[in-house]
Amino acid sequence: MLDDIKQYLRVTHNLDDEMLNGLILIAKQLIVEKTGIEYKEGDGAYLMLIRFLVAHFYENREAVGEKAMSEMPYTIQHLMVHIALRGDYDQQGQV
Repeated sequence: MLDDIKQYLRVTHNLDDEMLNGLILIAKQLIVEKTGIEYKEGDGAYLMLIRFLVAHFYENREAVGEKAMSEMPYTIQHLMVHIALRGDYDQQGQV
């Protein structure tokens, strides 16, 4: 998953690999806490949400910023609700 995230973020070096792996773990944990749904390989909505969350955390990693860190972009909020409401799909997207 690290390679996918680095490609999404357009990160071409290995300097932040440890941080990115940590952010992936945090994103997965946050999604489970908010939705009750565990990640399954091949779940496109969940993978996209992980990408968005990691990007949000990575790009806003400074202690201080212009926006409040409690604010989550609408896309992240929407995907979080979608995953929670749709339930737990199997690999083929069936309930």
